[in-house]
Amino acid sequence: MWQNLIGNAVKFSNCNGKIKILLEIDGNEGLNFTITDNGVGVSQEDKEKIFSHFFMADKSRNTEGSGLGLAIVKKIIDKLSGEISFESIDGSGTTISVLMRN
Repeated sequence: MWQNLIGNAVKFSNCNGKIKILLEIDGNEGLNFTITDNGVGVSQEDKEKIFSHFFMADKSRNTEGSGLGLAIVKKIIDKLSGEISFESIDGSGTTISVLMRN
C-alpha cells in the first residue's frame, strides 16, 4: 500500500518535482501518513472516481498501470479500519492522507 502511494507520487510528479512524506504518530489518534507531490494533480471531474477500480485520471499515461492501485489501497485501509483522503488541485499536485487508528 505504501509502495503504491509513493509510486503514484513519483509517477505523477514533474521532472525534478518535489515529494514530501510525513509520518506522525499520535498516541491518541494513531498513525497519520501524508504524501504530497507537486505534480499534475487531479481534475475536479476525476476526484469522485479516484478510488474506483480501473480508473486512470491521467489519460496521457494510459500505458502505465492498470487503474487498480488506489482501489486496492482503499480496500486494504478500509479492512484495517483506517481512513484515506486526498486533496488535489489540477496542475498543482496532490496530497494523500492515511489515518490508521490505534
